Amino acid sequence: MDYTALMSRLDSALSGFSQALDALERTVQSRDGTGGNLDLLAQVEQLRADKAALMAEVERLSREHQRLAKLNGHVAGRLDSAIRDIRAVLEPVRA
Repeated sequence: MDYTALMSRLDSALSGFSQALDALERTVQSRDGTGGNLDLLAQVEQLRADKAALMAEVERLSREHQRLAKLNGHVAGRLDSAIRDIRAVLEPVRA
């Protein structure tokens, strides 16, 4: 599977996770309760913080992937050039 497809699946999963957190938070807030809801709300907030950290890591990895892809293209170009130069030098020897 290519990088774009993986990122699309990851974005979709993060969106679903965010929607689930929103639904959980609405449910907790709508219940008439005691201190138990405060604990649940704290857990929801922790999940939101975890989600934010994961999204930041995804963004960092995306930038790293782009940097490495650019570097890979640069190295491939230099290798192609070196191979052409070597072939040009060897061609008269073969003839």
